[in-house]
Amino acid sequence: MLFEKIQLFADDVLMRGEPKEMMLLVIMSTPAVVIDGRVMCAGRVPSGQEVREWIAGGADGGR
Repeated sequence: MLFEKIQLFADDVLMRGEPKEMMLLVIMSTPAVVIDGRVMCAGRVPSGQEVREWIAGGADGGR
């Protein structure tokens, strides 16, 4: 569900699930969204609005 939601807003989306990567990023729960190496959310499915803001603003979420 999360992967499909993000694909609506971005063309180059990868779905990854390697435990080593998750440990390096300190992701303790899934699903998680990582943009440019920064964990945007973990343990929940973000809203479409959140995803749009992250993509429009880059990894800093437009902040």
